[in-house]
Amino acid sequence: MSHVDSGPKNDSDSEKKCEPAQDTSSGEMDVPKTKLFDAKVIQQAWPYIGQYLEKLLMETIAPSIRGSSSHLQTLSFTKVDFGGKPMKVVGVKAHTENEKGQILLDVYISYVGDVEINVEVKRYFCKAGVKGIQLHGMMRVILEPLIGNVPIVGAVTMFFIQRPKLTINWTGLTNLLDIPGLNVMSDTMIMDAIASFLVLPNRLTVPLVADLHVAQLRCPLPRGVVRIHLVEADGLASKDNSVMAGMSDPYAVLRVGPQTFKSRHLDNTLSPKWDEMYEVIVHEVPGQELEVEVFDKDPDHDDFLGRTKLDLGIVKKSQIVDEWFTLKDTPTGRVHLRLEWLTLETDTERLEEVLKRNESVVSKTAKPPSAAILAVYLDKAEALPMKKGNKDPNPIVQIGVQDVTRDSRICWNTVNPQWEDAFTFFIRDPSKQDINVQVKDNDRVQVLGSLSVPVSRLLSCQDLNLDEWFNLENSGPKSRIHINTVLRVLWLNEAAAAASLLSSDPLSKSSASRPQKTTPHPSFATEGMLRIHLVEGQNLVAKDNLMGGMVKGKSDPYVKIQVGGETFKSQVIKENLNPVWNEMYEVVLTQLPGQELTLEVFDRDMDMKDDFMGRLKMNLSDIISSEYINEWFTLSDVKRGRVHLALEWLPTVTQPEKLQQVLQYQSKSSYLNKTVPTAALLFVYVERAHELPLKKSGKEPKVGAELVLRGTSHRTTVSDRTSSPQWDEAFHFLVRDPLNEDLVVKLSHNWDLSLGSVVIPIKELLSEADLMLDQWLDLDGASPQSQILLRAQLKILCPKETESSEDHEEPKHPEASSFRRKPEEELVQESSIKEVPPSPVSRTSSVSVPEEEEVPEVTEVPEVSSSDDLRPLHTSPDPSFGAEGVLRLHLLEAEDLVAKDKMMGGMVKGKSDPYVKIHIGDKIFKSHVIKENLNPVWNEMYELVLTSRSTSDVLLEVFDKDMDKDDFLGRYVISLQEIIQSQLTDEWFSLNDVKHGRVHMILEWLPTVTQPDRLQQALQLQSEHSYQNKSVPSAALFFILLERAHDLPLKKSGKEPKAAAELVLGDISHKTKVCERSTSPEWREAFHFLLHKPTEEILIIKLSSAFDQPLGSVVLPIRELLSKPDLLMDQWLSLDGAGPDTQILNILILIMMIGHHRKIDFFMLNRSHKKVSPSAPAEESKVSSSADVRPQKTCHYPSFGTKVSQVKSPLFIQFKLKLGHIISSQYNDEWFTLNDIKHGRVHLVLEWLPTSTQRDRLDQVLQMQSSQTYQNKSVPSAALLFIYLERAHDLPLKKSGKEPKAAAELVLGETSYKTKVCDRSSSPYWNEAFDFLVYDPKKDILVIKLSSAWDQPMGSLVIPIRDLLSKPDLLMDQWLDLDGASPKSQMLLRAQLKILDSKMAALVAMGSGPVLSNKQAATTGQIKISLSFQKKLTVIIHACRGLVTSSKDSLDTCVSLILLPDKSKATKRKTTVKKKNLNPEFNERFGDVCVLSQCCKYNQHFLFHPDLGFKNGCLSGHGFRSCVE
Repeated sequence: MSHVDSGPKNDSDSEKKCEPAQDTSSGEMDVPKTKLFDAKVIQQAWPYIGQYLEKLLMETIAPSIRGSSSHLQTLSFTKVDFGGKPMKVVGVKAHTENEKGQILLDVYISYVGDVEINVEVKRYFCKAGVKGIQLHGMMRVILEPLIGNVPIVGAVTMFFIQRPKLTINWTGLTNLLDIPGLNVMSDTMIMDAIASFLVLPNRLTVPLVADLHVAQLRCPLPRGVVRIHLVEADGLASKDNSVMAGMSDPYAVLRVGPQTFKSRHLDNTLSPKWDEMYEVIVHEVPGQELEVEVFDKDPDHDDFLGRTKLDLGIVKKSQIVDEWFTLKDTPTGRVHLRLEWLTLETDTERLEEVLKRNESVVSKTAKPPSAAILAVYLDKAEALPMKKGNKDPNPIVQIGVQDVTRDSRICWNTVNPQWEDAFTFFIRDPSKQDINVQVKDNDRVQVLGSLSVPVSRLLSCQDLNLDEWFNLENSGPKSRIHINTVLRVLWLNEAAAAASLLSSDPLSKSSASRPQKTTPHPSFATEGMLRIHLVEGQNLVAKDNLMGGMVKGKSDPYVKIQVGGETFKSQVIKENLNPVWNEMYEVVLTQLPGQELTLEVFDRDMDMKDDFMGRLKMNLSDIISSEYINEWFTLSDVKRGRVHLALEWLPTVTQPEKLQQVLQYQSKSSYLNKTVPTAALLFVYVERAHELPLKKSGKEPKVGAELVLRGTSHRTTVSDRTSSPQWDEAFHFLVRDPLNEDLVVKLSHNWDLSLGSVVIPIKELLSEADLMLDQWLDLDGASPQSQILLRAQLKILCPKETESSEDHEEPKHPEASSFRRKPEEELVQESSIKEVPPSPVSRTSSVSVPEEEEVPEVTEVPEVSSSDDLRPLHTSPDPSFGAEGVLRLHLLEAEDLVAKDKMMGGMVKGKSDPYVKIHIGDKIFKSHVIKENLNPVWNEMYELVLTSRSTSDVLLEVFDKDMDKDDFLGRYVISLQEIIQSQLTDEWFSLNDVKHGRVHMILEWLPTVTQPDRLQQALQLQSEHSYQNKSVPSAALFFILLERAHDLPLKKSGKEPKAAAELVLGDISHKTKVCERSTSPEWREAFHFLLHKPTEEILIIKLSSAFDQPLGSVVLPIRELLSKPDLLMDQWLSLDGAGPDTQILNILILIMMIGHHRKIDFFMLNRSHKKVSPSAPAEESKVSSSADVRPQKTCHYPSFGTKVSQVKSPLFIQFKLKLGHIISSQYNDEWFTLNDIKHGRVHLVLEWLPTSTQRDRLDQVLQMQSSQTYQNKSVPSAALLFIYLERAHDLPLKKSGKEPKAAAELVLGETSYKTKVCDRSSSPYWNEAFDFLVYDPKKDILVIKLSSAWDQPMGSLVIPIRDLLSKPDLLMDQWLDLDGASPKSQMLLRAQLKILDSKMAALVAMGSGPVLSNKQAATTGQIKISLSFQKKLTVIIHACRGLVTSSKDSLDTCVSLILLPDKSKATKRKTTVKKKNLNPEFNERFGDVCVLSQCCKYNQHFLFHPDLGFKNGCLSGHGFRSCVE
């Protein structure tokens, strides 16, 4: 009679493990998690459990470890913390068929704890520990004894019957393994040792009341003994093909828990006959299993020949099992075992019969059969003698029976030890054997006492139990030991075994009635499916570093996902820190709590262990409650990196009308691992069969059933011999196409002789009520009466997208509803206008039913027609499509930054070379470096497309550029949501984490609108602003949803193409995924572009097969969209370059103008440095010479050509002048009284010279040069020359053939400037500006010399300044040929000449102006004048005082006025003459000096000081002159 599982485990194994099945016949009962194991109860009790475990470690385990080796005598636990995460209970099974006075439970636990245990071995200065433990498995809990008082239960005993899954996160393990005595171990060996400590016969007993016999609870009497007869094997696989063809040297290994036996090996046979006998103690049934493995003996490595397992609970129930067991995991072979259950008798009535029977037992093992077992409970001892040196001993007890000796644990430093240990011995003949007890010191040398007790003493004791104190021999006078010994006779009830065999077929032919329906467990068909979409990773850690780690490299990432006992592994993406996997996995799970999804990322290495790149853990209950999660998850245990996952819990339904929607969704999906989404789950419960045919020999068959659906198969267990077998086993299958798949159930004898089969088309279940079939089915190929009883339940998996498309509600799924859904009537009208051809569509995987169409009610099996054109008229995008906006960041300037580049060892404060990094999520913008400046001006603009729901912040960081490591200059975090709320933020942001410094930024959130009239406003903004990083403000956002194509041409080979699309707009391109082979591919991918000139830009969509063979294209000018309603195009478009048949592409294009443009006025501050040399963008630092895509004009900075000149600089010598006052007054000619001294004054003429591009001003300036001389021989400048040197093209190579490191030197007169030296390139890029003072524009010449690193000349350029005088606006901006270079060598520059508009030059031209000779003229008087201006200038001459004359007589005095410039002297006015008066009074008014139109023409500024002195009878102001005659 065979109860072994002879096939692979079915899919319900995990179900049975997590939620045990109800089986009332075996005395087991399913219960939910009881209050005892409630999570809150465990949470509350966990600290106390932790205290108990800490005490166990400190007081029991630590001394035991110290005593195990001399090398570990200094071991101690320095920290024991079992953390705050309690154990979780995910299922409980209660056993009712057990002894009275106890409660027996199977608790399925899942423990992921934050344990922290530190251990130290001081002798070797070694520190190690544990930081985290995971433990998963079934733990048996026994509550006994049951007592009549609180707490009802006397103690709790816990243990694992099977080894649990244990994972320990070690710290410092390599240090621990370096210790002598441990260096031969490995972490695997340590894990094995720990795990075996948790498994039977080891038990953890926690007493709850006092005065309990803990030893008897920790080691109770066994449930029974199984005598195993390893008889023979047959049909084993041949492994020794080299020496003896077709033979093996087999031996067997038998295990029950930690009890292991190994048979002898037999040479050169495939049918060994061992005839060996073994006896094993069975502690717990059901639960403990017998495992038999067969191997082929080889000198080097033994070959595996198969295995089989049997639950010993079956042996207990049957008493005797004598069967052939088919070996698993091997193509052939079986083993013959006879298993006998020996009960434990409490009297000696049958002892003689047992001894007599044992004599007839034949076994080729040296060990004869046992008649009894002896349990020895070692309790404690008292008054042991001291060991040598009068020291307390460390007592250990050795108990031996015949040739078997067992050691107790050690009790340290005590004469009154308490061991509480138990041991079990097999007794062959109780009347002839003794129990030998020796108490020794832990060195096993010094004996502290001994004792010998004949086993026969127990034969006369009540219940064969002897419990008393024994005086020790060879010990102290009062030394004694307490031992409890229990003897049990082993009895085989052969009569009960025979009766069991006779009644083992409850469903025999004589049975009159059969059940008409199955009775599966209530948990049958309650599972759901978790669908995992692994999309991509981002910013992963680089593990493959180059040059010994000096250069950051890449990684070859792949992902492992573990959930529900399943492990999925993605493909490896080579050399990528931002991999895209696009893989999908599915796993069927129960909804039991405590389950987790674990994701780990690794870097694939060929030669060494794969590198860890981060992990992620999620509770399955969170996914189930959310139903759908589509997020970026940050990886833990690494510095950075995140993974994009879409997780969907798919509940099951029994509504057949849902199938068509699910199949439509299925056709839309495409994944790189070629997984097809499952449409439904098929649950099958195989209960029993009836009246199966007999074998040819006339014997009843040993029946097994194999279930096959597509490529998946499951097998039941093989029943005992019967023509009406019963299995009661459940399975499930993934069904992808319920309309075309069949379930086949094949019955056979030992998987060899066919007994019949049945075929169930899945589509037949669609017409059944609740999609369920539960009945007896006739078997084909069997007798007419042969039938099988089974239940087949089909449940359709419904993604949220299918639900939303039916209900027309706002979905939770991000891809669940169409964008801007139109009424059905409009769709019909549009379909007639667009004339979509109604030709039939060939059936491919990508043709699907449109979501917009309502699904009609169906009463019969829904079918998908392959002849109808089911193409949707419009796209169905995600609701979030086109919802993004633009964040525009304008980095203007900084102020008062920290100086990092100190000089003279830090004694002198230096400068910094600042640049800025702006972080927004994963996007980083970096400004150019401003050399040696604490108040840099960047004027750079950046744009980023974001959703308004983005939670990222704007992180601004400033650094000082250095050759080694850049210095930190401060940071500031700006809330993105605050920017979006305020829409425009223009602020100075004070930097954090530094002493001082602030940055000026303008941040603007630009939402999108569909108003074409906003376009002109956006384009106007572009023309008004220019930025040093050459950014151009975007005018619009362009969104594209590429959904599908239809009827594409086949490849030249005749195969369907692997269609892919590339979208190109300007310099930006995006690629779709590559679809599976299909002429009607589906992408459903969205992209966006930033548009700068929507009226000029063109979108090109190129279709190809795997980006290789072209399939057609579409050219779409963006300007065509401007005339569309809502700037939206959603239709099928014809493909150019395709076949004659209709090939049309369904595409949605939505253009949204960036709204809320605001004009930002920014006035660039002029700095004292002459040279502006921002770093060119990285992508433009080297221009290819192979294609002439050169700009025809320079892209100069907004500050180019804005500098002006001044005659004198602001002075800080004994008095101060404000530069702003000088600029506003433009001309100052004054005596300035000196400060901080008694007397003294200085005469200065200060003039601010604006620049002009009017050539007629030049002659006036040159005239002033010739009339004015200065003692320092300075010559006033006539003009300013501004040069912007952008780039060169096609420079000659060096003599060595290498590209040059180009640099330019600019020389004008005695002034010269040098550019930076570029990287090697024949088309260098400088982007630098310079200015020169020009004294004579008609004669000066600018020379530009090019060379390679100031060494090898590469050409030159000569520009006479007079050539600029003939240019419009005195400006030249063009490519210029280079002399002394190749014919194609050119340079692009801008030269701007600006004349200095000097008021002093105008005064000199009028014969006036300041006296700048060496004559020291004294003050000759004062004049009082009033000026007013309302539409015309009014001047009142009041009086003069203190006039001085060289004549002895007084003068006849008058005052004349003239408005300058005025060559015709039309504005000259004159007062009356006052005779002989040096203090005349005039009080005359002149109201017609100048009208408003003249003032505007001359652009005069009338600023006059009321107390200005005058020399030589002449007084001058800005544009005004007054002379006293």
